[in-house]
Amino acid sequence: MALRAVWPSFTPNSDAAAVVVGVFGTREASGRMHTRQAQRLKRIKWDTWAGMFYSDIKAYFIILAKAVTLHVAGITDINTAAQAATALRPLAGEWAYMLFAVGILGLA
Repeated sequence: MALRAVWPSFTPNSDAAAVVVGVFGTREASGRMHTRQAQRLKRIKWDTWAGMFYSDIKAYFIILAKAVTLHVAGITDINTAAQAATALRPLAGEWAYMLFAVGILGLA
């Protein structure tokens, strides 16, 4: 089970493709440009890469913590955001939906 935290199972389909594009972002090809523009783009590229890396690491650990918590509680099949928020009810009570919403907003 710990192996799945690092190497998850993967079924290649349109949903998986949407997740991969959403997680890793998109890249654009660039043509020739002036040196100053190239330096700016290089800095922007680095800033974007570092920001996405930090965001992805943060999201990974949030997902991992939630999965471990839910698995211990015997909840192993969640297909919607509403089910995920409801699963927080034992921890957060009536504030479960608010906790889930704040967590999602924190990722943005």
